[in-house]
Amino acid sequence: ELFQHYCDIRAPLSVRQKELSDLFGFTCVCPRCRFEAEVHRIGGDGLSTYMDLYGSLLPEMNSLHGPVQVSHLESVVARAERVAFSVLQRLRLDALPSGVDKEELKLWLLWPLVPALSQLAWRLGCDGRLAESRAMWRKAERAVRVVDAHSNVHLLVLARWLLTEAQGGEEDSVADVLAASKRATALAYGGGPSVWQKVAGFRMPHSLQVHEACGDVAPGPVATFPDWSIDEPA
Repeated sequence: ELFQHYCDIRAPLSVRQKELSDLFGFTCVCPRCRFEAEVHRIGGDGLSTYMDLYGSLLPEMNSLHGPVQVSHLESVVARAERVAFSVLQRLRLDALPSGVDKEELKLWLLWPLVPALSQLAWRLGCDGRLAESRAMWRKAERAVRVVDAHSNVHLLVLARWLLTEAQGGEEDSVADVLAASKRATALAYGGGPSVWQKVAGFRMPHSLQVHEACGDVAPGPVATFPDWSIDEPA
């Protein structure tokens, strides 16, 4: 069974739907597209703060004041999350995708914010706020894993999270993220340590290179993919 996106799933709903209609002649009614359509219907113009960050990075420079402060980035991301989650609370239960709980739907809503979450995580790390940076990488990774597991985006987020964990993180946390990075790489590209080394390991400090060379982690869970299938009418 092949898993291939028909369009860039990082794009907003309207862009995805137009691309699918123009190139392939159909309108997607998968659970995620229907969910986002309902979110837009309920949220309306109130979603502007969220949509401004959809699949986008935050401006790092201000023409008048120079580099944007991390506190400003935190505020913008937090506002976007609040706006999206407030709309989720207003959705009718019968409008929610069947078999998907609200915690997972929150991750669906966070998926478009992954570029901004990753940017913020990196800036927090650069400022020495490593615990907050790790938490932000963890949030970004969960969102990617739910929507686009084992993709290049997922591998990059895991690699950057691992770099942050390596800077004074708990040994167990470092080992867990390292194992997740290796499993995701194996599921995406196959192979063993040598493949991981070429994809992610070359970015890592020597301490992780030695850790990795000591042997493979125990086999992880089998590959899992988001279920965007369409429910057949009864």
